Amino acid sequence: MILLNSGNFDSQITKKRDKATSLIHFYKEHDGRSQDIAEVIKEFSSNWQGVYIIAAVDCQAQAALCEKEQVRDEPTLRVYPPFPMPAMDYEGDRTVSAINKSMAKHIPTRNIVDINSEGIDAYIKDKPSVPKCLLFTDKKGTPTLIKALANNMEGKIFFAIARAEDEALAKKYKVTNYPTILLVKASEKNPFVYSGEMKYSDIYDYVNVHAETFVPGGSDESAATKAWMTETVPELHRLSADDICLKADNLCVIYFGTAKPEDPLHSDLKDVSKRLTSAIDRGASAKFMWLNINEEPDFFKAFDISETPALAVMKTGKRSRFIMHEGAMTGDAIEQTLNSILGGDGKFTNIKGGLPDFAFRKI
Repeated sequence: MILLNSGNFDSQITKKRDKATSLIHFYKEHDGRSQDIAEVIKEFSSNWQGVYIIAAVDCQAQAALCEKEQVRDEPTLRVYPPFPMPAMDYEGDRTVSAINKSMAKHIPTRNIVDINSEGIDAYIKDKPSVPKCLLFTDKKGTPTLIKALANNMEGKIFFAIARAEDEALAKKYKVTNYPTILLVKASEKNPFVYSGEMKYSDIYDYVNVHAETFVPGGSDESAATKAWMTETVPELHRLSADDICLKADNLCVIYFGTAKPEDPLHSDLKDVSKRLTSAIDRGASAKFMWLNINEEPDFFKAFDISETPALAVMKTGKRSRFIMHEGAMTGDAIEQTLNSILGGDGKFTNIKGGLPDFAFRKI
């Protein structure tokens, strides 16, 4: 619970009313009636803080603030819904369930769709860089937790509800228990299964990790620390490897050299990437990276390359294996190699002993 005063009221409440709904307990310590309400608000806060902003104001210590907010009696419970709705006193039963039922009406139901087995594939492929959070439920309506998550994570993750009646969709994702939350990304073969408690803060922390990991520009920190997520041919190193190559369900095309490929090859690779992306419906998926052979000598040696520049097409999984590109170092020739591999031609060479560790260096 947040303790409010004249100095933080606007920053904690007023400036957040573009999306947030707040509940404020105005009280006086010795008014003889606030203690019982305080216990209810404490329990409400432990369950629902994050879904709502839950705060308190001591009108004895903050008389000017209570006068500004036109609090006429203590205790007062007041709801501050998103603008343009006005603030209003809560007059219902003072129980956790009753308060939540009243507050939930002010959370907008947006950025949420009902999904079924017929539309799921198109939904996952739409805006493929944005993860999709699927709630499988046997209840009707839209749960307050999901409404709040979709409201607060707008633009970072998309949310959908799958109903238990759609047995085909449950079978597709091997869902047998309700509720179940899955996080699905177009480039990942398997969904991520949420196994924590059905509490807002726990679910938020879980999906937010994936939002920061998978969405280019999803936050200032993500854009600053994961530049490789938006580069056409990022450098392959210990930090970028899993995101782009080693744990992704695609071919990893690695250019070996002392510097990243320059034009016209760099532009060619960008064009090849675009063409492969447009052909994703036939299973084409490849990501391009470059490896600094001076900085990563152990990784370079694993491919037994005699001269550079060179290019290898790698698959990862239970074992790592590769095919060397043997044609000209041009976009057309590289695309021909990839199409041949995607068509089932080509013999992969296993990397004996598996991939070595990347160098621990400052990136």
